[in-house]
Amino acid sequence: MTPLSPPLARGGSGGVGAATGERFEKALDAIRENVGRAGDKAEKGEDDAKERQIIKTKRAQIESADSDFRKEFAATEKKLKDAKLPQEIVNRHAKFVKKYEDNLQELKGNLDAVEKATTASDKRAMIAKAKAQLEKTKSPSKHVPLDLSKLPHRTIKTKERSPRLNREEFEKDIPRQQKPAGLRSAEFGVRNVVAAEPVLDLIGDFSLPEKIHKKRILLAYDSTIASDIPLELPLPLGERTEVRGDLISRLIFAQATGDLPTAADLAETQEIHFTTAIISKAQELGHNPVNIYEWVRNNIEFVPTYGSIQGADGCLESRTCNAYDTASLLIALLRVSNISSRYVYGTIEVSADRFMDWAGGFSDIQSAIRFVSSSGIPVAPVVSGGVISKVQLEHPWVEAWIDYNPSRGARHVMGDTWIPLDASYKQHTSKAGVDIAASVSLDNQAFLLALGAGTTADETTGSVLGGTCAASGQLMENYRILAGNYLSQQHPNSSVGDVLGGSAVKKQEFPYLLGTLPYRVYTAGVKASEMPDSLRNIVNIRILDVGTASLDVTRSLPEIEGKQIALGFIPATQADQDVILQYLPQGSGSIDMASLPQALPAYLINVKPELRIGGITVATGGSIGLGKAMTLDVTLTMPGQGGDGTSRSISAGDYLVIMIENGTTTSGRLSSLQASIEDTRLKLQSGITIYTKEDIVANMLQAAGLVYSAELGVKRGLLERSFNVRAMMQPSILLASSKLVTTLVFGLPHASSGQGISLDMARDSVAAASRSGDLALEKRYRLASSLDASGLASRVFDDLLGGQPAVGAVRILQTAKGAGIPVHTLVLATSL
Repeated sequence: MTPLSPPLARGGSGGVGAATGERFEKALDAIRENVGRAGDKAEKGEDDAKERQIIKTKRAQIESADSDFRKEFAATEKKLKDAKLPQEIVNRHAKFVKKYEDNLQELKGNLDAVEKATTASDKRAMIAKAKAQLEKTKSPSKHVPLDLSKLPHRTIKTKERSPRLNREEFEKDIPRQQKPAGLRSAEFGVRNVVAAEPVLDLIGDFSLPEKIHKKRILLAYDSTIASDIPLELPLPLGERTEVRGDLISRLIFAQATGDLPTAADLAETQEIHFTTAIISKAQELGHNPVNIYEWVRNNIEFVPTYGSIQGADGCLESRTCNAYDTASLLIALLRVSNISSRYVYGTIEVSADRFMDWAGGFSDIQSAIRFVSSSGIPVAPVVSGGVISKVQLEHPWVEAWIDYNPSRGARHVMGDTWIPLDASYKQHTSKAGVDIAASVSLDNQAFLLALGAGTTADETTGSVLGGTCAASGQLMENYRILAGNYLSQQHPNSSVGDVLGGSAVKKQEFPYLLGTLPYRVYTAGVKASEMPDSLRNIVNIRILDVGTASLDVTRSLPEIEGKQIALGFIPATQADQDVILQYLPQGSGSIDMASLPQALPAYLINVKPELRIGGITVATGGSIGLGKAMTLDVTLTMPGQGGDGTSRSISAGDYLVIMIENGTTTSGRLSSLQASIEDTRLKLQSGITIYTKEDIVANMLQAAGLVYSAELGVKRGLLERSFNVRAMMQPSILLASSKLVTTLVFGLPHASSGQGISLDMARDSVAAASRSGDLALEKRYRLASSLDASGLASRVFDDLLGGQPAVGAVRILQTAKGAGIPVHTLVLATSL
């Protein structure tokens, strides 16, 4: 493990003069601005006495700062030599000092030339020369242009796609996987997860003419029958296959001689890991295929997102999963129970009423289709008699090699039939909540008037000025009291669920597996032992240094599910590490925070970006100076869609936790992180000094991110019910970071120090649709949920850290309103 250096303190003793650098740069910026103004006036023949006086004053400040710099440079040189650091480090110091002196000498010469110019043309020429040097040494702008089409809280525009309707189209886009040679290994001794009755080896006996593989006889699905249970004709009692010798008589059902399970149908994959949780759940269910299927079907909440996201273990933990992750969970529980299983991906057809229920309790079919399509799922309506009667969509399900005859899966010994299973498709029963608004009304008109009291709207500039939220806040507080009194008096024993209402899965519990699917399979496109790459959501993390990739990592979301992703910077060499150690308190024992340096000399230290996933380093980038600007790109790519994400400037030395969120933050993840933080606290109290970066910085940042995500999920759930909207978070990007601030001198990094921590929902992709098709309610939901997301970010730090209030977008707007600063409405045509 690598020891983690303590964070830099603001205002500590020793170190380099970050404050001197700030004074120097402010004075230089003022000179730069006024030289530019003087040049403009010189071109027009106007008097520039005011600008010349400001330049003279700021030049005196620069000379004062220069005196402090020279003392610092001398002390630094002595420190490096006394510590006998490598000559490379001493040379870096000398190089920086020379660049500083050269730039300062050139600046003084240019300003002297401007002062001594006697003619207008000479003056213009000298000002142009000074301006050119000042622009060349200007610090990079920290302003990031606002792109209104890529605001953090946005709905990602997905490509609308119609489902593929024939197998050839699927096989063209999703190549067949190469199966391992040989027959199935599931029941012939390769794995022994579940104790089973001894069976005879039939591998060499499948070619016997009397062992004829037969298909079951099934009725076609009839959407007019009001039942989720497909119909099946029983096989004739006399239809059996005799096996030679002393083998028991057994009916072998298989679709084709070559379509038998292989080792791959029992293997672990990116989505399927036999974790402790998966093994425990399978044991709890008795390794019984009926119990496994019914538990997954009846206990996993369905969300219509697209592609593999969580994998089996993540789905088991969150219990809110799409069809792909539900299939992975079902397969994992079957495989760990020694039951061969695989994915099937194709196009299905569902009646309109059932589709609306399945998608989330919609009463408007077009809204339901739009909602599902917005997640990237290929979907299309089927119109009959001028109305949408059915819906076709691409969808995954599972096939399991089950002991179907005679037990129909009730007792598994050895499989004989591929049985289709879909644990993600289900119908629901609705539960009405308490209609508070009908009994306790809010005067909406009075509320709007109170909200706008004291404000002045400017239609020309699209801004509003002044006002206070006090009156509207009091109205809401009064309404809250009245609503609370109503509930305590009229519904004293109601739970939150009773008040809000909701829906519950219609459970199915049968003594055996039905062997068919509850909808029409239009096309069974591909069958695969492993989730195809083309159906996986992926994330790409890149660090760019002047346009060149210094670090580039791509992972599927199931690979990183539940793992901490930390991006930090490490010393590039041992010499760089030695420089850092020279500026930290020496000796053992407790550290006095006042003894920490104000800053570190950025120009002496080179670092390398390091990406760690789950505590393991997966990539390291090239060397770069501490404090230099780099670009972080995090891109999410949904199957069948283009990539979308965030790009932002970071400093070499920042520390970030990158969280890919999908709205499924669980109490288990929070508890696990809390235990880890508590363990670190006990280590520190006991005097243990060796700990990893994850123990301190990453876990603190991760805690802030998880609390934010969990609270946001609860708030959005309440808003969904309030506005009768169905919403789901698609994979989104949350960045929690410890920032480094670096002062620059003539555009060169000089001193770096800690700035604080931040939380940024960089890509908050939420698909939402009104269940009734009311677009106005949908719009109101989006506004309310976005404001909640922005306001919550600062409140999380208030709650976790206390002390000085954190800064957030909503809090800035509130401050601006109270200070009389106009608040503008921006539209896509606005250019910033």
